[in-house]
Amino acid sequence: MSYNGTVRCGWCNERGHNKRTCERYKKYLDKHSDIPRIAAMIKTRKTTKCSFCGDAGHNKRTCEVKARQKAALEVWDNESAKTLSQLCGKLGIGRGAMVRIESSWKEWQTGVVVGLVCDSFDHSYTSFLGEEPKLLVALPNGEKQTAWAPHLDENKKKEVLDSIRSIQLREKVEVMLRCWGYSRTTMVVPSYQPTPPTNVKRTEPVKFIEGENTKFLERIHNATEKAKWLREDLV
Repeated sequence: MSYNGTVRCGWCNERGHNKRTCERYKKYLDKHSDIPRIAAMIKTRKTTKCSFCGDAGHNKRTCEVKARQKAALEVWDNESAKTLSQLCGKLGIGRGAMVRIESSWKEWQTGVVVGLVCDSFDHSYTSFLGEEPKLLVALPNGEKQTAWAPHLDENKKKEVLDSIRSIQLREKVEVMLRCWGYSRTTMVVPSYQPTPPTNVKRTEPVKFIEGENTKFLERIHNATEKAKWLREDLV
């Protein structure tokens, strides 16, 4: 699941870098710097500054920092969605659960949970799984509507928390679940089947000041590992 080595160089064909940062390509340019066309290319490389990471010698389109971040976020998007699917199933708000939702002002309808809408990674958010997901509910009229999770059964929540072996993970999940539960959604019949993530919002790379990009990558990597560890405990 490593997010390193996903970029392939267009000059030497090796993974882990692109043509802009290829050492072999740099040596080639230096060797032929007496040729006017190549001399102009060297000058352009030195004056070009990336609007994403701020380094010289490349632009945002070919930025390795952005590419690594994008790859890492894509892995997190997928892993966190799978873990949220498992977690919702264990809590009784899985696929097939029957819930009653306020579809419009003071109008209630009973529907069936058919999916999960997972939000993107929020670098300022405390949860390693991101913000609370929304349930995708199929209504009797054939329409589908998103809804927040209902208030959770305290006994089932305790059972799920007790199954998490890591004390640190258990505490983080407990804090996260305190924010779950919405008065305009009520549980009718629970289901303990995993809820398929039908819509996973892709997280866009985030521009940081110099030196913060590496820290952000580490945060994404750590969040991804925690999501996988939690899913193993929830099986």
